[in-house]
Amino acid sequence: MNHFITPSSIKVKIAENKSNLINITDVNGLFLMELVGECVMEESIMESILDGRTRTEINKRFFEWLSELDDTSVYRIFLSKLREYGQKHIANLLDGTPGELPLSHKVRQHLQKIVRELTQNIDLGSGLLESLQAQGVISEIDCQDIKAEKKPLARAKSLWDVLLRGSDRSFEKFKVEIVKTQPEMMKLIEHQDGSVDKPHVDRLRKHCDVLARCMDVNVLTIAYLQSKGVIDGDMADSLQSTEKLFKKVNQVYNFLLIKSKGFFDSFLNVMKENEQKHVANLLMENLSGQQPLSDKDHRRLVQIKPGLIIGIHNNVCLISAIRADRENDETDFAISRTDYEMLTEKPLTKTEKNSALIDAVLRRTDYSLKSLETALRTTKQGHMADFLKEGIMFGADVKTTRTDKEEELVDLFNATIATIQSSGKPSSDEERQFAEKCNFLASLNMPPIAAESSNSIMIYSYCKRPADAERYVEYLNSGQLQDIYETMLNLLLKIIEPDNYEPLEAAIILKDEDRNILEEFIDESATAQDKSTCPLRGDLGSSIPVLQDSFVRQNSPRAYVPYSGCSDVNKEIALQRKKLEEDLQLVSSCRSKSIELKESFEKQQAHFLRKMDDSKAAVSKKCEDLKEKVENFKQMLLRDQEKHKKQVEGTMGERIRALESYVSVVSDYEGRLRFLMEHGTSAEICKSFKALHERAGKLLKVPDQTSGNVVEILQGYPKLNPLIPKHLEERFPVEICEKLVPEQKDFLVEYMDPVAGLLEQLVALRALSGETVAEIRKLSFHRDMNKRLIESIVADDKCQQLVFALESSKQSHLLNYLESRGKYDLKYDHNWPIMEPERIHLDSLKDQLPCLLIPVYLNWLQGMNVLNLWHVNLILSKPSLEAKCDTFLEILKRGSRNDFFNVANLLENYQAQSHLKPLVRHKSFLVNSVDPDMCLIDILKPCLSAKEFRSIKSERSPLKRNQKLVDAVSGSNKYDEFISALKETGQGHIANYLNANGVYDQKFAGDWPAVFSTGWEILKRNRKFLVDNLKLRDFLDGLVSSSAINSKQRDSLLQIQSKLQRNEAFVDMLGRGSMENYNRAVAFFHASGQNEVAVLLGRPPEPALAFGHVQLGLQFQVNLERERAELMSAFGEVVVFPQLGL
Repeated sequence: MNHFITPSSIKVKIAENKSNLINITDVNGLFLMELVGECVMEESIMESILDGRTRTEINKRFFEWLSELDDTSVYRIFLSKLREYGQKHIANLLDGTPGELPLSHKVRQHLQKIVRELTQNIDLGSGLLESLQAQGVISEIDCQDIKAEKKPLARAKSLWDVLLRGSDRSFEKFKVEIVKTQPEMMKLIEHQDGSVDKPHVDRLRKHCDVLARCMDVNVLTIAYLQSKGVIDGDMADSLQSTEKLFKKVNQVYNFLLIKSKGFFDSFLNVMKENEQKHVANLLMENLSGQQPLSDKDHRRLVQIKPGLIIGIHNNVCLISAIRADRENDETDFAISRTDYEMLTEKPLTKTEKNSALIDAVLRRTDYSLKSLETALRTTKQGHMADFLKEGIMFGADVKTTRTDKEEELVDLFNATIATIQSSGKPSSDEERQFAEKCNFLASLNMPPIAAESSNSIMIYSYCKRPADAERYVEYLNSGQLQDIYETMLNLLLKIIEPDNYEPLEAAIILKDEDRNILEEFIDESATAQDKSTCPLRGDLGSSIPVLQDSFVRQNSPRAYVPYSGCSDVNKEIALQRKKLEEDLQLVSSCRSKSIELKESFEKQQAHFLRKMDDSKAAVSKKCEDLKEKVENFKQMLLRDQEKHKKQVEGTMGERIRALESYVSVVSDYEGRLRFLMEHGTSAEICKSFKALHERAGKLLKVPDQTSGNVVEILQGYPKLNPLIPKHLEERFPVEICEKLVPEQKDFLVEYMDPVAGLLEQLVALRALSGETVAEIRKLSFHRDMNKRLIESIVADDKCQQLVFALESSKQSHLLNYLESRGKYDLKYDHNWPIMEPERIHLDSLKDQLPCLLIPVYLNWLQGMNVLNLWHVNLILSKPSLEAKCDTFLEILKRGSRNDFFNVANLLENYQAQSHLKPLVRHKSFLVNSVDPDMCLIDILKPCLSAKEFRSIKSERSPLKRNQKLVDAVSGSNKYDEFISALKETGQGHIANYLNANGVYDQKFAGDWPAVFSTGWEILKRNRKFLVDNLKLRDFLDGLVSSSAINSKQRDSLLQIQSKLQRNEAFVDMLGRGSMENYNRAVAFFHASGQNEVAVLLGRPPEPALAFGHVQLGLQFQVNLERERAELMSAFGEVVVFPQLGL
């Protein structure tokens, strides 16, 4: 994985390969749920993506969302999830990691053209699906889905869909399996795309057996192949991780079968450079150069390999002699440099070293075998040199009475033999006598070669001719050979134990395999008379001693039992017995494996049940914890309510007692005043008037102090607000907010942005009712909307909710202004409202703003948080370009300084570009939409060089032809000529798109690319139906007369013989044409009686249906909101859900 990815590089890859990604990516609900679980996607976005009716629509919505992001961590998580869900090739394409990639556009286009023929001919009943699953081409789920299809054609179609979405390496493995099971299918694929050259494939298959035994795929070879570009990094890793050489060769062989001749030639060059010219000569069928080891010599060397491993005394001199041997300067050495380094530098045992040497010669040429023979003779191992061409080597099992010294005897035996062969002088009398015995046996042509220790001493001898073997048997049966071997071993024992005077005793046993070797060797050249007298062969009743299976020691260690004959019946019984023993071993092995498998399943079952129990216990514990938390929360709420109730009751009681006292005083005053008025004199009234009047005035003031109601009393107590974050509550308490908002009302009226999601946030915070929001939205100007909004907020005491809504709607620069009372502080940096100087500068930039209203810049501004989704929708909803600019300017004026600097930098970068920027920016659109077959290239010929013109005209692919044309025009600064040529060839809608920089204006009417209309979505969604059901041949003239297509397009359609291909080309023409041409085609289909097609093309897109799990998630959310509402109605406004710990 590339660890240096950037959002910009990923976006470029997505833009370049968007159509291919939409077709091959598998964006399912489970994949999106993983992204939601990683907190990189919101559930609402997942639901909107899954609202797509088809997989293509879902993929399109997903990549549109992904292209809007600028967070590197999100892309890393996305790429890792792709690799986890078996889409490694897509991740490699996006982040540039070497390895398997999606199928190229050429291969996909070719397969889509012949998919029907392939579907009808492929045979899935030959074990192909199982082989593909074993090779990792298809997953187990894909295999089950394919098998679930009832009809064979449907199963084949599902397989091709999986292959088209897979990687190039999976498709190559598929080709290898097809070659094995259905080679006739491979012919169809090779014939269509020319990806494989037939002659070199025939040579590969012809010499596959020889290639399997003569090619060496070592580390150096793999490095050469990778450096020359024959194989990629993943293929190299696969080869290096494979231990067996024949498996490596098989991988290379299958790889070359599906590659082109260019790869094959590069492979041959690597073989020549890597000291494997014989492989190159074999595959090129060059008989004049070095050739691999002949079949006869190869069979002989494989047959005698065990004897060579035992008998050759390998040392540096032997290896150096073989490596130094070379036929001439133009040929390779006898063994490769890799083999030489392994044999001389690695610490190998004798057996490992000899085995590696023989394997190296087996992979080389006839001259390598000759070099080995020469080197053996040079190092005084002539018997082993003769053994390469003729003769046999066999062993005699020598039983001794000194089993404790057998290993030391064997080591000294081999060391002394090696010393004798190297012409070294004996260092003692014992070694000299040992050498005399060896020379005596060598004079009889049955020299001892080496010895081994395995519960006894095996002494191996070599016989060149059958007569030598007969002489060996005679010496064996006469006991002379036993005497010689016993003497030799006693001499060696004397060297090991000089003070030991007790000699060892020995007896010889010939095992079955060694006896059979002697019998077969003698029978090969013996005549009928020789057979009758041969001591190795005897019938029942014969008096001639013959070889026997075992030698039984009797009273004397020298005694031996003569070998008795055995009939053919006894041999047959022995063979049957041996076969039954092998069967018993196989059955016992299967039984052991079954027991191990059973134990493994039992362990897995116990582990699974234990995990399930642990999970159940964890869930139960979690539920108990939640239950305890809810109960604690309930008790807390009840305590708070009880405390609140007591406080309110106390306050109300004080008010009641005050009112009762007031009523008592007023009643006393009324009684005294009435008594004075009825019974008092005028003098008494005048005297008491002043005091009574003042008393009445005081009594009238008492009700103001004791007035009020329960609501006013409750407003004096604090309430818990569950919707305001704690940090914002601490920064802006309720009291501060109630002062700040009225004080800064004029500033908020001027700078608040009500269309940035502010109203929606206030509704969610229950600060505004639906009726109030409807009244605000009816107002035309944002100042009026802000004024009405603040009046409602202040009247309902929802100032703190307004502060939080400003924070949530990305207007935190206004909060900074409110917090500092309009005094700028360095801690706010550029997160500060745009003041009058910046606003004046923005007015001066108004003429430059239209260039930023294309989708690519709007997406960039949205990613930089300059705009949000409400802003973009509001701008795009305006009918004219001028209205869009005015709306954009008003949004910027209400933004922050960060937004101002981002827009200014973007405009500065835009102005720095040349006038050819539209061609560069819209290159992808031009490559896919321009129709070069309408004489466009011929018209632009004066603007192109001769080389460019020939290169463009010779290109068969329309996309590549358009790409070269756009590059040539961009390089020659012929933008005006290109626009004129487009208009002259009837492609004015593309010229309008370039001149308007992708921003639609009503003045263009229908002369605008259809790809940016709803018609394009209809064409994509119903493409298959249109291709299958359109009837064009008899209606092409009518389409020309209605101006839906022109005459050149009609002629190109008439040249296509296939109905499906003609319909497909016509649908592509509609997609590349203008909206006006699209509408004319719909009108013509109505008039010509193809109402079904016309209605399909003319209807608006149908609403997409949600997937089942999304509907279930929405239903769960609705139930959760309903339960929350019931709890809030039961507990009141004091319910705070975060305290539940959920």
